[in-house]
Amino acid sequence: YQGALYAAYPAQGIFKSDLTGNQWQMLAGGLPTSPVFRIALAFGGRTGVGFSNPQPIVYAGIAVTNDVYRLFVTRDGGVNWTELPAPPHDPNQLSFNNAVTVGPYNSDEVYIGQIAFYRTLDGGRNGDTNDYSKDPPVTDKSWTPLGCCQSHPNPFRKGLDMHADIHDIVFAPYGSFLPDPSQVQIVFVANDGGITRGRFDSDGGVTWVPLSKGLAIGPS
Repeated sequence: YQGALYAAYPAQGIFKSDLTGNQWQMLAGGLPTSPVFRIALAFGGRTGVGFSNPQPIVYAGIAVTNDVYRLFVTRDGGVNWTELPAPPHDPNQLSFNNAVTVGPYNSDEVYIGQIAFYRTLDGGRNGDTNDYSKDPPVTDKSWTPLGCCQSHPNPFRKGLDMHADIHDIVFAPYGSFLPDPSQVQIVFVANDGGITRGRFDSDGGVTWVPLSKGLAIGPS
């Protein structure tokens, strides 16, 4: 958040410094104490549009092993961390896919990229993943899959599906596009298929469009 830098290293942990970067402090306060695989960080303290009154909220998605994933949040800049229950868990590939991002307007709107792409609107507090393949569908959990490998209906995903293996998630900044009911947010997702653009409408649904024409694509 404003006035601080964060860095995360596999097998070491999460570190914090002021903006000079001259002195780093290793953070603990509830984080795993044993070595872990990849760590993804996301700032969640925007308030409204911009950073007029940023809050010290940071999410940390930690691949403890290649198939064990844990999600933490701090609301005091890293002094204390709370583990969130039952986050999305795509096993056997967490050393390859681990991305976390927070939506531009709401600190509880969190996105996770593993093999698939997930969203929660409650900050992950309730945990577990909704499942629209069930009859009746499971809809009271925190996380909803919005992309990759979905053979069953999903009321929040429109258009083409997204390629598997998510590596980065970036939202278009406020003022970079003209909002209307069909696109209140725009997100760009880097995956093993290239780059995909998602247009979120006012009902929370996302329409995916591939942007990889002309790119030389190869898994990394």
